[in-house]
Amino acid sequence: MYYFSNDHESLAEKMRKRENEVLAIISEYISKNKKSPSIKEILHKSSLKSSSTVHAYLQRLKENGSIDYTPKSPRSIIVKK
Repeated sequence: MYYFSNDHESLAEKMRKRENEVLAIISEYISKNKKSPSIKEILHKSSLKSSSTVHAYLQRLKENGSIDYTPKSPRSIIVKK
């Protein structure tokens, strides 16, 4: 089942866009700073509204194999793809 917003974009499409946004933020940060960003840094650079949402997207990215990280370990994100 797909849910559509006023702009006719499905919820799945919005989630993919936000996943790609978070992945791009992580990749750019690592290339510039040679370390991964903190949850708060990802939050401030993204369109997301809470750190728990950032955690949820990190988990989704980990599940689909785009990143790896150690939970509760600071700056442990590694981009795999």
